[in-house]
Amino acid sequence: MLPPYLAKSLLLFRVRNSLLPVSSFDPNVLNTETHCKFCGTHGPDEFHYLMSCNHFSADRKKLIGNNFVANVLDFKKLMSSSVYISSVALFTHVLAKKLKLSI
Repeated sequence: MLPPYLAKSLLLFRVRNSLLPVSSFDPNVLNTETHCKFCGTHGPDEFHYLMSCNHFSADRKKLIGNNFVANVLDFKKLMSSSVYISSVALFTHVLAKKLKLSI
């Protein structure tokens, strides 16, 4: 079982309510964020931060490991496996703290 602060970080990340600077795919929302402000690559979203943002690669390697490739199958494995869920929760918490998000 996750401590409440990690559970909250993970929950907000999973439901896209973490205040991360992400691209919106809603056509009714004006979106000016087309590139990640940390690494400059493609539109940022939860997948990008968890799997491929170079800015957070050291944290990702330390907390999650480097046994994963930035693809949908590994993203699904990380987000749904009880083996990795505490590591992902800790990564999302660290991510939120580094971005100074109010969680």
